[in-house]
Amino acid sequence: CVESLRMQTRDNLERMVVIKAFIAVRVLGLRQGGISEETQNDSCEKILTPTEWKLLWVKLEGKPLPSQAPTLKWACLKLAKLGRWHDSKRTGCPGWVVMWDGWFRLQDMVEGYLVMKSLDQEI
Repeated sequence: CVESLRMQTRDNLERMVVIKAFIAVRVLGLRQGGISEETQNDSCEKILTPTEWKLLWVKLEGKPLPSQAPTLKWACLKLAKLGRWHDSKRTGCPGWVVMWDGWFRLQDMVEGYLVMKSLDQEI
């Protein structure tokens, strides 16, 4: 993954490893929190920002926002669905690739939301 970016210098490679590691830790927290019986009922705001989970809700639920943040299990499954996971094997446990893809799709949604929100302000 990092090797495919073909960083030309050691400093660039180190910076990219730090960025990728930060993202990997957040995805790890979401996936493990969503499948662990001890933490699956905790609030998804432990991992996602309010903007992130609200955009995920609006995109995948199509219902009005709840008064409280959904659970980590909900966030894990919905992020996986955003990464094109369909639970075809009926394991209920999404893989790392779909979690990673879902995470990046969510970040694209957040970026688009913030750009649209900035249009309301004078530039």
